[in-house]
Amino acid sequence: MLRTYSRFGKCPQLLSRLCAFLAIIGGLSGCATRIAGLKHDPEFTYQRLHTDKLAVAGVVVAKGALDLPRESRRAELLSRQISTHRPDLKQQPTSYLLNTIGVTSYKKLLDEYRQFGFLSKARLTQLATSKDNARFIFFARIEKDDIENELDRPADETARSKDRGIIARTTRGLEVSFRIYDLQTLRSVWSGSIKKYDYNRKEYAHQLTAEGKPLDETKLKFPSAPTTDTVLGFVFRGFVENLPKKGAR
Repeated sequence: MLRTYSRFGKCPQLLSRLCAFLAIIGGLSGCATRIAGLKHDPEFTYQRLHTDKLAVAGVVVAKGALDLPRESRRAELLSRQISTHRPDLKQQPTSYLLNTIGVTSYKKLLDEYRQFGFLSKARLTQLATSKDNARFIFFARIEKDDIENELDRPADETARSKDRGIIARTTRGLEVSFRIYDLQTLRSVWSGSIKKYDYNRKEYAHQLTAEGKPLDETKLKFPSAPTTDTVLGFVFRGFVENLPKKGAR
């Protein structure tokens, strides 16, 4: 899909990047990641999350077949975000869950979550009865993974602005849903979804060719999109920053 924006038009991707940068350097609360459709069991508190172990069970894609190496790599990406930004939490490696229930059962677990976005009571019971599994298990499911091409033109289209150039931008947008289960109660205690964007850009310095003719915009080459894992990094950071914190009401 091709969209066009003026240089000063609405651009949520730029805002997303600005917020991420400000969060890194100063923890700007006004840019905190929004959780859509948040459902948070009041009994899922910082004290319980801090006291008991958690584990990232898996990260799956709603559309398409299960790809265990890819899902394992992305589970590790989420696990690293938790370790980096919430070192106060006790985390059990995803590999422990896989080894406990076996590869076949683990694949069935991920495929069930991939298809439905939730687990059956029978599947949760199987996990709960497995020896020494973490109490809280985290799932993520990529609901949407969209790529768009955009042209960013100067707002002033007069002859004097013709040397200000055109920016070709390729944006990847992800929508990822999350769910946390409590294996002691066999209930979902936290769920919601996050949207994040990132982009690559290529600037064409002049809107006129060397011969003074307008550029043929249909022939402009767009840059490649950021990788899915790159945008997932922003999504996972937003998820982690919304986990229950000490002293939060």
